[in-house]
Amino acid sequence: YALITDARNIDSDTQFISAIFDTGTTYIGVPSSQYHRFMTELTKDRPDCKSESGSSDDVYVCQDVINPTKNLPVIEFMASNVDGESVTMHLDAASYLDDSNELGFMPLPGLNIWILGDSFLKNYYSVYDVKQSQISLAPSTYNDKLLSSLMVTVLIVAIITVSILLLLAIVRYFVTHSQIKYLNQNSLLLNQNQNENGNGNVNQG
Repeated sequence: YALITDARNIDSDTQFISAIFDTGTTYIGVPSSQYHRFMTELTKDRPDCKSESGSSDDVYVCQDVINPTKNLPVIEFMASNVDGESVTMHLDAASYLDDSNELGFMPLPGLNIWILGDSFLKNYYSVYDVKQSQISLAPSTYNDKLLSSLMVTVLIVAIITVSILLLLAIVRYFVTHSQIKYLNQNSLLLNQNQNENGNGNVNQG
């Protein structure tokens, strides 16, 4: 599925591009002829973000793991909807920076078309209508605050679960200890009774 969109570059220039939505591509593909300039502008305020291999035609990695999204810009893609209205789609740094601090863009040698992969599509619900030749996009509810809240909830649930398991282990220990103590006492009483019965039989003899 493809669209013609007005991609507003991070250096404030505007150019029309052709783009393909591809759920099978992880990153956003940029034509090699535009890639170096695009990445230079993207990382101009982040000198720690460099090409992985030292070549300008490679994926860029950021070294700052404390503030990985700091000074990375929001990218805007503009397109027209079915009513002819201009729609702006935003791509923030948290969306195009992956867990390994790689910037989610890759060069496309020999192509003059962009590929909008998961780095872009994960921010939208997408519906592909083959009969009408239309693509419908709606912003997803994914954001950093929601993710942080989810992580806090998971952490709280984990702490509660561990606390319950620890409490059960303590209760089991004391129950088992009491049972062993009870069995030992009964065993001593049984031995005493057997000894008394044995002494009685001897006296009667």
